[in-house]
Amino acid sequence: MRIEDSLFWVAMSLLILFLSIFPQVGTLFSELLGFYAPVNFVFLFFIFVLFAKCFAMSRHASQLESKIKELAQQIAIDNLEHYERTHASRSLESKDSASTD
Repeated sequence: MRIEDSLFWVAMSLLILFLSIFPQVGTLFSELLGFYAPVNFVFLFFIFVLFAKCFAMSRHASQLESKIKELAQQIAIDNLEHYERTHASRSLESKDSASTD
C-alpha cells in the first residue's frame, strides 16, 4: 500500500473518530447546509469523499495503464531493432564467407 493511501485511510478514521467524539460538529454543518438530520449529512459527506478517492484512484490506474502500454511498445521496438541488427550482421557474415570461398 502506498503511503498516500495509508494517510488517506488514517485521516478518514480520525475524522470519523472526531465526529463520534464531537457530534455537535456534524449537527452544526447539517444545520448550515439545510439537512434534515445530521446523519444524512455525515453519510453524504463520506460518500462524496469516497467517490472523490475512487475517481483519483481510477485516474491513477489509467495513467499507469498508459505507461505500461508505452513501455511494452518501447520494448517491442527495442527487440525488433536488436533482431534486425543481429540478423543483418549474420547476413553480412554469410556473404563474406561465401565470397572468400
